[in-house]
Amino acid sequence: MNFDCRVESSNTQKCYVTGTVTLMVVDQDKGKIMCHIPLIVRDALINLI
Repeated sequence: MNFDCRVESSNTQKCYVTGTVTLMVVDQDKGKIMCHIPLIVRDALINLI
């Protein structure tokens, strides 16, 4: 899941940097990135959007 982000000044709205942030799911027990988002996490994210 990707998000486009901007870092800008709070008073002049001057853009300092833009970029794409990728949300990854990590298995904390194994310390590895999971290939698929667990359904419960996917459903929670869909409800937020």
